[in-house]
Amino acid sequence: MKQAQNNIFCSASECRKLSLLFSFIILFTYPFDFLNAQTTDQLNDQFEEAVRLYEFGDNESSRVLFNNFTDDICNHRQLIDKCIESQLYLSTFQRTDRNFEKAESLIDEASEIALNEWGKDHRVR
Repeated sequence: MKQAQNNIFCSASECRKLSLLFSFIILFTYPFDFLNAQTTDQLNDQFEEAVRLYEFGDNESSRVLFNNFTDDICNHRQLIDKCIESQLYLSTFQRTDRNFEKAESLIDEASEIALNEWGKDHRVR
């Protein structure tokens, strides 16, 4: 009996507190992950829509979308490839406007992101 009591991890009141703590953590971290996933999906959808608009020749609408979400998309590690592509699309818009210095800085930024994320031997570099 004494041996069994020594093997118990916590008393009933302590275990209840621990279970409430773990429940609290799970209840409040799960929705955050869910919202983060939704945001990633929404950003991915916006990227796809901006590309479609660009391909159909609606460059101004595409530019507005890229300008609106590029900073947000670059904050999501899962979407880093889309971040790089967004930078390159934005550089295309700048070249169209003959802002060659801005276009070059956007290309350099995309290159820097690719180097930091994928290393110097990646095919994109």
